[in-house]
Amino acid sequence: MPIIIGIDVGGTNTDAVAIDLTLSETGPAQSILSTTKTPTTPDTSLGINTALRKILGDLPEEARDDVIAVNVGTTHFLNSVIEKDRRKLAKVAVLRLGGPYGREVPPSAGLPNDLRHIVEGFSATLPGGLEIDGREIEAVDEAIVRKTAEEIRAAGIRNIAIIGIYSPIDSSLHQEEHVSDILRSVLGEDVNITLSHKVAGVGFIERENATILNATILPFARKTIGQFQRSIRELDIPAKLFLTRNDGTLIRAADAASLPVSTFLSGPTNSLTGAVFLANTQGRIDQGALVLDIGGTTSDVCAVEPSGLPRPAAAVSYFAGVRTNFAVSDLRSIGLGGGSLVQVTDSGEVAVGPRSVGKDLNTEARVFGGQVLTATDIAVASGLEELGDKSLVSDVPASVISQARKRIQVLLETVIDEMKTAATDIPVILVGGGSILCPESVKGVFEILRHPLAHVANAVGAAMAKVSGSADAIVHLTTSQSEEQAVSQVREQAILNARLAGAENPQIVEETILPVPYTNTRSSHISVRAVGRLSRTGHDTLKENSALVNSDGVLEVDEAETSPSPSPEISPTYETVSEDTFDVASYRPKITNSRWLLSPLDLDFIAEGCAILGCGGGGDVYASHLSAKRILAHGGSVEVIPLDLLPDDGVIPAVAVMGSPSTFSERLPSGEELKNSVTAALASQGLTINDLTAIMSLEIGGSNGMRGIQAALWTGKPLVDADFMGRAYPNLWQVTPNNAGIVLTPAAASDGKGNTVVQVRASSNREIEAMLRAVCVQMGQAAGISLGNLTGHQVKQYAAQSSISLAWRLGRASQLARLEKRDIVESILAIHPGRKLLTGKITSVSRHVRDGFTEGSAKLTPFGVFGGEEKISSTSKDIKVDFQNENIIAYHVESKVALASVPDLICLLDAEDGRALGTQDYRYGLRVHVVVLAGSSQWTTGEGLKNGGPEGFG
Repeated sequence: MPIIIGIDVGGTNTDAVAIDLTLSETGPAQSILSTTKTPTTPDTSLGINTALRKILGDLPEEARDDVIAVNVGTTHFLNSVIEKDRRKLAKVAVLRLGGPYGREVPPSAGLPNDLRHIVEGFSATLPGGLEIDGREIEAVDEAIVRKTAEEIRAAGIRNIAIIGIYSPIDSSLHQEEHVSDILRSVLGEDVNITLSHKVAGVGFIERENATILNATILPFARKTIGQFQRSIRELDIPAKLFLTRNDGTLIRAADAASLPVSTFLSGPTNSLTGAVFLANTQGRIDQGALVLDIGGTTSDVCAVEPSGLPRPAAAVSYFAGVRTNFAVSDLRSIGLGGGSLVQVTDSGEVAVGPRSVGKDLNTEARVFGGQVLTATDIAVASGLEELGDKSLVSDVPASVISQARKRIQVLLETVIDEMKTAATDIPVILVGGGSILCPESVKGVFEILRHPLAHVANAVGAAMAKVSGSADAIVHLTTSQSEEQAVSQVREQAILNARLAGAENPQIVEETILPVPYTNTRSSHISVRAVGRLSRTGHDTLKENSALVNSDGVLEVDEAETSPSPSPEISPTYETVSEDTFDVASYRPKITNSRWLLSPLDLDFIAEGCAILGCGGGGDVYASHLSAKRILAHGGSVEVIPLDLLPDDGVIPAVAVMGSPSTFSERLPSGEELKNSVTAALASQGLTINDLTAIMSLEIGGSNGMRGIQAALWTGKPLVDADFMGRAYPNLWQVTPNNAGIVLTPAAASDGKGNTVVQVRASSNREIEAMLRAVCVQMGQAAGISLGNLTGHQVKQYAAQSSISLAWRLGRASQLARLEKRDIVESILAIHPGRKLLTGKITSVSRHVRDGFTEGSAKLTPFGVFGGEEKISSTSKDIKVDFQNENIIAYHVESKVALASVPDLICLLDAEDGRALGTQDYRYGLRVHVVVLAGSSQWTTGEGLKNGGPEGFG
């Protein structure tokens, strides 16, 4: 009778259950042997120990030997990062493997200043890294690594993060492991080293951020998990310790002690896993289901995949203000719980939440003798639940009760509809202490599944969590290897990894195949995940990390190293920079004699506006934004000037980066690419930097909108308030001078190694594009380019005017609306002509690569109608947005009637926070606003309309 004990450590209570694994195959009724709920203690291990003793006390004495695993879910490590607790966060040495690349954005630049000052102690960029096609950027240099190890030793740092460019696809050279081995040979086997490819996938800064978070919390995690293990050993049971992960699966204790970041958000996924098990929904969730967890303060909704696992969230997530890309579940929370305040407005309307008395519900709610009217009081007053003293709410008017119940129903129906991925009715599994708020019937739901033990669903989920393994590869297909063969190999690796992690009979549950553009071979990025239940026979033969565990399988912990003492004050390698703070609402830009001096807040506004003007393409602005802010913070300055300040004979080049956005997400520029390309293009005409009048961005959309700012910071020249697209377009020849027959030579391209090519003449801009793209492929699918050296007269005639100002206005409108809790789309449309086409969710996405471009379409379904509030309803109004790098047309699915088309701007904004989405972010179930904005007048007539409108895209 193999038994698993599941424990979930919540903010208020620690829940625990014991489950008979054999009986669990037939359902939850007979398999749950014992449950308990105890208060969570400041020392988490004490609360766990108490819960374990209570659970074991309920079992027959002979059953103790049958406990094969104790699975613990805790957000303890995340809380330490959120609280920025110096006693629990260690200084980190960050080592990048990338040769010349990445220097424009230094390590830890993506961390908030207060956290960065705590954790950053040393950083260096070393030889190493891969190109997207697997070629080495540079080989690892053992002598340099050894020298760096001595510098780390001298700094007194014992926690190291190693991040190699394209390390997640490094299946042959194993550069991160090689560097780790060298470091251990110098610093000792007990040094704490986090390898980035074990933390997250492709996306360099996001993976680096997650790796740093893991490294800083690692000593504290080792100590805490060691205490968990000792609790099990002291109770004399043979169980192995596992922790639950963010994606709803298990990780062995020794692995979790090396990878605590993987447990940061395990609580919500435990709830989902437990809910599915309690509802016994085998065979009933082929079309998906939702878990609704109503607590004291919020209601959380997770989507269940047919595999029984939570639907994964978007590629990027934020923890304690840090942008990361490790796997988390797609979760939506609303401010509705048992403690939500019920208030009557001056107009007589009843509002429920988001303010809440939360954990003080038992003293603050009126049914418990308090003075605050809560959602729980409404439930009791309407006869839904016998809690507290019903007579204490007998004076609540019937109209208030009716309106409050209707408002609760609208809130729940809306969030459920937004999380659904199809128009059909689906089952909802209800858990949580606030589940009494849920009405008996909900629109869009054909069945509400409730279970008497729903209050310990989190612990049940920890007990029944499965084990996963994943594999990630960028495969270059050849005549001897088809895509199917490549996918099959990655599947086999994922299944093997799951078995090694302790899974029994793992099956493939998730598979993503994305084409890789701008490569000289047909390439695909393949990600596969396999999942199986915890092995009942092989768990005791799994190999633990010998550097961390003793002969008893318990973590060896140096108490002196991991004791809760403040992080040492090591002199950091970064310069201390004073950051200006601004009030977004009252801020006004600094403009003198028509010259606009950019501030850090201006850069924030411009970056968000550039993302909107990217129309789904143009590349992520995150890295270029960080780079520009860093240079500005270190004393750089940029003046933006209007076109009328340009002399007619001025010299103005346009700059950009060229290549695959997926390459730039991983191989960050060195900072030298634009310098080399601008200098070379000028030299071909006998000019130098001193001869420049100003600089400008080739395109304002996406990452390239920030490149002109970077070039202006480097050259010290003004930035022109204009660009040559007014948006992002996929083709380099789709620039406004091309409409007038102007060929943009000289054209130069340069990579981070200094390789530079100049094309001094060309017959057309299409020829320039063909030449530069071939050069770009050889440069690793990414290069900095400089085009044109146009005169002031030409720029004034043919540029898209005031595009920097437009980006600023769009970004400011978005941030101000977000700050003031106003509708972001309405705020954008108030300052620029356009309209909203739809608010809904993506229900299908297709992609393929043709001629170097990522093409495809996204189908979107509008939200429904609730409580008389229409949100554009009717499944007949599903729309599709086709894209070629950028969004190019939106149309009704059934009628094929076009709703919007290039040259106007079709933008998809995340419905959660209003941020612009790139086509690479489009995924099944994502909630979005589809907005169309008027484009630049340069594209609306004549050659402009021909080249940048529907005809230009066939």
